[in-house]
This record gives sequence, C-alpha cells and structure tokens, in this order.
Amino acid sequence: MDLSKLKGPERTAAIGGVLLLVASFLPWYSFAGFRGLSGWNSGGLAALGILSGLAGVGVLMYAVFQGGDFKLGSLAAPQLALLATALGAALIVIRLLTSIGYSSIGLYLGLIGVGVAAYGSFKAVRASGLEVPFIDRTTDKEAE
Repeated sequence: MDLSKLKGPERTAAIGGVLLLVASFLPWYSFAGFRGLSGWNSGGLAALGILSGLAGVGVLMYAVFQGGDFKLGSLAAPQLALLATALGAALIVIRLLTSIGYSSIGLYLGLIGVGVAAYGSFKAVRASGLEVPFIDRTTDKEAE
C-alpha cells in the first residue's frame, strides 16, 4: 500500500476514519466510575454510525489504492463516500442528542472523526469535479 497516493482530501478522510475507528473502542458512556460502554455497545444508532462512517472511508480508500473508477448507479466513489460518512455523522449526532447523559470521550472523538472523514469526502468530491449528490444545482435563469 503506497500512502503517497493519498492526496489532501483523501488523507483528511483517512485520518478521520482512523480516529473514528480508535474512538469506537473507547468508552462512549460512563456511569458512576464504570467505563465499559464502547461505541459498539452504545446502541444501534452508534454502531450504524460507526459502520457507515468507516464504510465511506473504505470506499474512498479502495478507489484511491485500486486506481479504478467504480460507480454505484450514477454515483462515483467520492460521492458514495460522502453520502456514507454524512449518514454516519448524522447517526452519531442523533446518538449524542438522544443519550441519557454520562457521555464520555469516545463519543466526542468519534463525532470529530466522522466529521473529519465527511469533510475529507466532501473535498474529494469537489477535487474530482463531481457534483455533491442530492443538491439541486439550478440557477436563477433556469428557475424562471
């Protein structure tokens, strides 16, 4: 694996993915000194958010290291990565907002990690010259 293939946006997404992976094993919740609930044990939203974020980074890394342009329907690899990491970020934010309290460092680091991964994926979409998926690009003249 040649890490020199990682350009700026892909490197940012990879760093976010590594941070998310590490944070997923740290305590996300602590109760009265007991620190045993990692991201994987913090409920379905947390686990799905972690999986979605890591899958998005994985798609982007696969495209970079295999050198192949693959698509799913009309979406290219950077667009798929953006959708997956954004979904992961949304699910982890919902997990944070619906928590009963007692949140710990792993939850916050996981949120930062998936946010950095989503930002890197967004920048990769822009660097590739692709459109951000599901955003209407009509101009004022077209709307009239």
